[in-house]
Amino acid sequence: MIRVAGLMLLALMVAAPVAAGQTKTSLSVPDDGRPAATEARHSGRIVEVATDDSSILLDEMVAWTGPGTGLLTRRVRITPQTSIRLVQHTGRWGNDPSATPGWDSKTIDAYSLRPGDFVTVTTDDSHRDTAVALQVVRPGA
Repeated sequence: MIRVAGLMLLALMVAAPVAAGQTKTSLSVPDDGRPAATEARHSGRIVEVATDDSSILLDEMVAWTGPGTGLLTRRVRITPQTSIRLVQHTGRWGNDPSATPGWDSKTIDAYSLRPGDFVTVTTDDSHRDTAVALQVVRPGA
């Protein structure tokens, strides 16, 4: 019994860091037999919005691995298909199971984005520089 518990503990110790280190998740599986696309997320502060609202320049904080690392500048394209949601803290918890307690979100247009907004950008592997979705948190809002 102790040996089995020890082996299970050892297996969890080896598998947990590997599972926790994965930053990609699967998107929906296509019906045509192709492998499922995976998504990647990038979070940071908007530094610049293109004059035609077709892209944003993002300062993204990444893993610190020594001098010259930690902050990455990333340009992300925004298309008409990009879902853009403004997420705002409500300060209250509701009983609606379909909502995120303490938070409201609403759809906004790309022209509403502004420097200083904090965003989480979701992309997929086939178009790493194009946003599938943006979640925007506005400082002081």
